[in-house]
Amino acid sequence: MDSNNTYNSQTPTPSPIQQMPTPPPSNGFSITALIMGICSLVFICCGGGFILGSLGIIFAILSRNAGKMNTQAKVGLGLSIAAFALTLIIVPMILMGYATNSFINEFQGEFNRQYNEIYDEFELPTSPEKLGDI
Repeated sequence: MDSNNTYNSQTPTPSPIQQMPTPPPSNGFSITALIMGICSLVFICCGGGFILGSLGIIFAILSRNAGKMNTQAKVGLGLSIAAFALTLIIVPMILMGYATNSFINEFQGEFNRQYNEIYDEFELPTSPEKLGDI
């Protein structure tokens, strides 16, 4: 008996090794676009959504290296656009609130002045002795 032939004929053939697909490498522009998108949402009330949002949009566009935009850049682009749009809505509302507040303060001051003027014309009794005289 030839032991060499028996051993070689009984060995199973190796199965092909399945390799996990490698994720595309992330570049600095896509990470920067994501960070700018997050920061632009945080600083909406200060007007930072204009500057940081537009920078996030620019970095997301720059991250396309003649190919598809990766997920980080897409999320950064979406957040930046949302922050930019919300800033266009919120900042004018804040400014109108300040203008309205000053108008209300002027109105309230005028109202109090006229009220005190009328109140001073009619002297009402303030002590119990004066109430007995009425």
